[in-house]
Amino acid sequence: MFLTNLRTTLQTHQPLIDYFTSHYGKGAKHYIGYKRAPSANDYPSICYVPVRSRLSVDSDDNRLISLVVSVHEPGVTNDVFDGFTRLQEVQDIVVAFLRDYSNNGSWVNGEITVQTDLGVRHPFYEIEIQFNLITAG
Repeated sequence: MFLTNLRTTLQTHQPLIDYFTSHYGKGAKHYIGYKRAPSANDYPSICYVPVRSRLSVDSDDNRLISLVVSVHEPGVTNDVFDGFTRLQEVQDIVVAFLRDYSNNGSWVNGEITVQTDLGVRHPFYEIEIQFNLITAG
C-alpha cells in the first residue's frame, strides 16, 4: 500500500506532469516493480522498487525504496547528451517532491542518493533515486 500511495501522489505531481508533457508530449508511465522498457515508445517511465525493509514490532517501519527514472533521448546539445540533461532536470523535481513527501503516515527520512547508468545504453538513460521511506507501525 505504501508504494501505491507514493506512486499515486507522484503520478499527480503537477511539476512532473508538466515537465514530461513539455518534453515528450505525454506523462511518464509509472510501474511498481522494475521494468526495462522494450521500445522508445515506452519512455519516459518511473519504476517504484522496494529494495529492503526493516519491519519493527513496536515502532515505525523503515523501507529502502528506489525510483528508477528512464528516458529515451538520442540528441546531443552543446556536447552534452540530452539524456543526462533530462534526467538531471527530472531528478531536481523528484528530489524536491521527496523532501516534502508525507502521505498516510509515511514520510521520507534521511539521505536521498542518486546513481546514474552513465548513458551506457544510449539513447536510453536511467537514474536510480534511493531513499528511506518510514511508515507508521
